[in-house]
Amino acid sequence: MQIVWLPRAVENLEEIRSYIAEERPASAEKVAQKIKQTVAMLGDHPQLGKPLLLDGFRELQVAGLPFIIPYKVIGDKLVIVRVFHNKQKPVEWKI
Repeated sequence: MQIVWLPRAVENLEEIRSYIAEERPASAEKVAQKIKQTVAMLGDHPQLGKPLLLDGFRELQVAGLPFIIPYKVIGDKLVIVRVFHNKQKPVEWKI
C-alpha cells in the first residue's frame, strides 16, 4: 500500500520534532522515528487504527507516545492526514 503524507501531516511531524528538540534534542529524532515506524506499520496493516465517526477515517495511537495519527485508506493509498498530541483538540481533517 502506498503511504501518502498530506502537507499538514508533514508540518505536524516537523513541529513535534522541533518542540521536543528545544529541551531534549536526542529524544526528538527518536520520537519522529517512532511516529514514522507506526505509519510504516499502517502501510502493512491499514485496519489497525480504530474507526472514527467521520466517513472512512481511522486513527492510531502511537505506542508509548502521546501522539495520534488520523488517516484514511483511499483505494491502494493510505493517506496520513495529521499527527497530533492526544491532548490537542482535534481539528478538521480534509483530504
